[in-house]
Amino acid sequence: MGAYKQRLLGLFDSMDSDRNGVLVWDDFQRVIDRQDASAPQAKAYEDFIRAYWNIVDPSDRGRDGNYDGTISKEEFLVYAEKKRIGTTPETSDLGPMANAAFTFMDTAGTGAISKTQFQDYLTARNVRAEYAEEAFRRLSTNKETITAKDVLTGLHTFFTSPDPTPEHSVWVDTLFPAQS
Repeated sequence: MGAYKQRLLGLFDSMDSDRNGVLVWDDFQRVIDRQDASAPQAKAYEDFIRAYWNIVDPSDRGRDGNYDGTISKEEFLVYAEKKRIGTTPETSDLGPMANAAFTFMDTAGTGAISKTQFQDYLTARNVRAEYAEEAFRRLSTNKETITAKDVLTGLHTFFTSPDPTPEHSVWVDTLFPAQS
């Protein structure tokens, strides 16, 4: 199996909270419910998970190939490939998800994520400091801060790159629940 499909299936598995091989809203709700609702950025994280659900929601018949009300791994892969390959960040369906991810990571609420803020975010999620620094270097277009557009471009690269590990994607994994 190619690295691109493995990367997408890793995301699928991270959200399949009951491990039954299909995605439904209850999987996403369980992820939200596991969060401390009083924690800083809890609402931003919930918005991110809801935005991700809106991308995979089986009520859109283009996503649910067999019309059973769930998204299987195969349907997830087919839809992701069909929907994103050949798009640009701006023409993809990732905008709401990217904006929610940006808000979640922008813990200071300044509208820009500083290098220190980004590195603190990643190291708090067990990403080694050197990986955090490299991720910032590759993600930030102005080399001083990360913008919402940088996050959109980074998510788009993660979802469309054929590379085994897109160069600056280590931060994307921190947005999704750890696989158990």
